[in-house]
Amino acid sequence: MSKVLSIFTIILFSYVSLSAQRCGTDAFVASLHKDKEYQKYLNNLEAIAKIAPENRSLACAETTIIPVAVHFNDPITCDDPVCLLEAVEAQLAVMNEDFLALNADYSYYEGLNDACPSSYPMSTAPIVGEGACIQFCLATQNHPASSALMDGDPAITVGQYEWASDAPDWPGYLNIFVDGSQGGLGVAWLPGAGDGDGFWVTPSAFGGPGFSCSSGGTLNNNGTYNLGRTATHEAGHYLGLPHVFGACSDSDSNPPGPIDINDTPGQSSPFYGCPTINSCADVPEQCSGNAQSIFSFMDYTDDACMVMFTADQSAVLKWHADNIPFNTNTIYCGEGYGEIDCALPPGPCENGAQDADEQDVDCGGTTCSECSSYCGLDFFDEGGPAQNYTNNSYETWTFCPDSPTEILTVTFNEFDVERRNTTQCWDFLSVYDGSSTSAPQIGGEFCGTTLAEAPGGGSVSASTPGGCLTFEFDSDGSVTPDGWEADISCVAAVDPDLSPVTTLIPNIANGVTSTVFTVKVQENAGAGTDEDITVVMPKDPRLTIDYDPNLTLLEIFPVDNSDWAYTPNASFHIWVRTTALDANDSSTFGFYGVYDPQGTSGTVSYNATIFNGSGGESNSSNNIDVETLLYNSN
Repeated sequence: MSKVLSIFTIILFSYVSLSAQRCGTDAFVASLHKDKEYQKYLNNLEAIAKIAPENRSLACAETTIIPVAVHFNDPITCDDPVCLLEAVEAQLAVMNEDFLALNADYSYYEGLNDACPSSYPMSTAPIVGEGACIQFCLATQNHPASSALMDGDPAITVGQYEWASDAPDWPGYLNIFVDGSQGGLGVAWLPGAGDGDGFWVTPSAFGGPGFSCSSGGTLNNNGTYNLGRTATHEAGHYLGLPHVFGACSDSDSNPPGPIDINDTPGQSSPFYGCPTINSCADVPEQCSGNAQSIFSFMDYTDDACMVMFTADQSAVLKWHADNIPFNTNTIYCGEGYGEIDCALPPGPCENGAQDADEQDVDCGGTTCSECSSYCGLDFFDEGGPAQNYTNNSYETWTFCPDSPTEILTVTFNEFDVERRNTTQCWDFLSVYDGSSTSAPQIGGEFCGTTLAEAPGGGSVSASTPGGCLTFEFDSDGSVTPDGWEADISCVAAVDPDLSPVTTLIPNIANGVTSTVFTVKVQENAGAGTDEDITVVMPKDPRLTIDYDPNLTLLEIFPVDNSDWAYTPNASFHIWVRTTALDANDSSTFGFYGVYDPQGTSGTVSYNATIFNGSGGESNSSNNIDVETLLYNSN
């Protein structure tokens, strides 16, 4: 998931050490401020129009079922598979009770209401038996091919995935990572995206009431946090909920998405422990008399006092559960799971996926055998050039070009895939712009009898040089037409073309003057770079510069200084970017300067020049931009 933060970057640093004891989500989310994919995801959520409270339906029309995969790692091993399965079942039982407001200790909130109804009104509470209207089920069907799990096997892996690398082979699941890789109790994406991400729980807090066992390491043996509420808390984050604390202005009132939280008062810091409230005089308060949400699953109280999501929080959870793209064909909710398969899946050269630096599925890279070239070959359905395709078929193909500078194109010569009606397919071919079906889909599901109905209207290309195309075919149980025949071609893409745009503020210096200088490098040809980009500027003894490699904002100008290494020599200021620049993208660096006219007046020009050939470009005619400074002695 890549996966500028608004409310989530507001972290109370005085509580960092305390937060690490209970939840590390705030710090984790703040660390993602340069993850462009994640920031885009957040920005899209925050752009959704808010739903007024009076227009929300609190009734549980349909329970949303979320498929769960659990990934154990060191110190947890597969020494006792029964222990692992029982721990997962105990943990999911707690989460299901909590998210449906069926937990027996919900009575703690009723006691708070009896003691002080003005601080803890029942209007805040969700509907008992409905809650957020969410059920978590351990997935048992249609597991990822790379997992080597069979239908009926529980979606549990051991020793394969570790937080926070996520589980990229498991998109569409709520992935729970249980290992010893972190400090504290739990960490989560906020919110999750269903792209193989999830949340982490320490082994000592994973399980349910009265349950503990050992399999390499011990599960659920923390005396304070052993009721399963850490996973409930982190699942709350994954489904869009921030903490109930953070600022007296109520930092959780505007989580990402269309629903505000208006029923948790402002709270500046977390509450630890499990208080006894006999009257309003016992209510812990912050922020000018606001009652702290000690009952909330999103505070830091002991497991025994975490008993409820509020009505507004439940609405947020439900919205995200319904909008994250969870798989719908992976779940069987009930008893009778098969045994945990502790065998590791096939190695990267035989697992049916494109891993690490493989050039294609199970070939190429530093470890696997070389790939045969696809460029110039024919592409047929599974029946080949002479046979029709078969019933109940499911196949995928991934094609990549021979060179990272080539564009791969598949052109259809024949196309005959069973159509149901003018808008629906019985059988269908899908295309993805990448090396797997997790990549962005191109168009929808293709079927029909004409080339115009084939992918791309007869021809489809990868979006970037060196990019792959993945085709997915699915047929039903009857009727098998001819299928398709297509040509695979690879054509050299256009070279990148870079140009600089410089900004100097001010451009008049009266005496010693502070300046701001930025250089924006823009790719113009629609081709990503594949080599280092070097920018130089001649040195001037009258201009002293201060380059901060960690700077992200220079006055009002966003900059990417961390992507540009400053390596001056005796005559030039030199900046080098080693990471690729995407097609039509740009990157800006900048610095503060002090100009000293040294008692003289006149003009001086400063030119930023991109080295010829930088990034693989071939056009050097637009590689210079100049700013002029008028200076006076005083």
